Amino acid sequence: MPGLADYIKEKGYEESTSSPELIELFLPSFFASMQRDLICQQGLPEFENRLRFAQATEALAHLRRQLRTRSFANSYKTRNAHSQGAYTRSRLLQNQIEVRIKAVRAQYDISRRSLLSLRGPGDWENTLKVLRAEDIQGINERTLNEEEQEEYRRARLLAGMSEETVEGELHGLGTTSGQENIPTVAFNRSLALGEGRRTLSWIWYTVTDEELMGVGEVQACLRVEWVKARARAERWREEVLLLEEEMRRSIAYCEWKAMYWDNAATTRSRPPESNDLALFEGVRAYAYRQASYERRRVVMWKRQWVAIQERATLVLTTQLGQGDILRNDQAMLIAPPLVVELDLSDNEMEGMEDGDVEVGDVDT
Repeated sequence: MPGLADYIKEKGYEESTSSPELIELFLPSFFASMQRDLICQQGLPEFENRLRFAQATEALAHLRRQLRTRSFANSYKTRNAHSQGAYTRSRLLQNQIEVRIKAVRAQYDISRRSLLSLRGPGDWENTLKVLRAEDIQGINERTLNEEEQEEYRRARLLAGMSEETVEGELHGLGTTSGQENIPTVAFNRSLALGEGRRTLSWIWYTVTDEELMGVGEVQACLRVEWVKARARAERWREEVLLLEEEMRRSIAYCEWKAMYWDNAATTRSRPPESNDLALFEGVRAYAYRQASYERRRVVMWKRQWVAIQERATLVLTTQLGQGDILRNDQAMLIAPPLVVELDLSDNEMEGMEDGDVEVGDVDT
């Protein structure tokens, strides 16, 4: 870097030997693109580019390793820490793991900023994304929900921590050692709810071949998560099938009920006595009225549910179809927006004229 001496002299930088870790190295990524061409020799930024890419990739691998270690430590503490001493030792181990996770995250952030300076925005950002606090999750971990956050906040306040410190921990900005990441909790199949829409953090979609083929548990963990995801998809498929069958049976029941009222109106014989004529006409009118209600309900439900049935067919045939494995050049079809209509109450239906089945659309 032949122009570096003049640059340092012009800016007046002073090195401090008291903190060597804070000394600026003035690598090519430190300078803007125009300054870089004047200060650095040709080809030197490409060397740092390759170095930073490898460093960021390796940092993600280390982060995944530490997250697996944290999951194992949490599981071990839950199963074996039954005394105060064992719990304290497990807590110290977890704090050490959190400190290492924080160090790896800082290394990744530095590498990514350097790559952004050297390469600029591009497709590489789809692989090396911005690492947020909520992205630092293990395969079987999740962030706290609102109720758990309130319980966590209450316990911390009772322990004597300030409200600002507790809020910082819940946002990944803790001030104590080992609390610089958002608190997470392991999934419990008997307690956790809402796993149907759960997704892994993006860091687990960038696993390298070395990690998969190594002696670690990455491959086994990913296989377990794949099996869980497939089980959830099959459960969703079952729910969609049940919903479709319930809609079919509801319409079939209304059609049968309409025929029942028609038969009830026609099978009753007309009484010879003139005193029962009004009762006879009233019973027939009531039966025909109920049959009309059922037929109008069939028409209304068929019209309202056509969008839901089309969505169910799309989901069953493309997204949750058994044996349908998408190739790399195939993308999962995105279902169109769904419009659902509100049902009318019985009182509102009584005030409608025959054939008047208009209902306001409601977007959901």
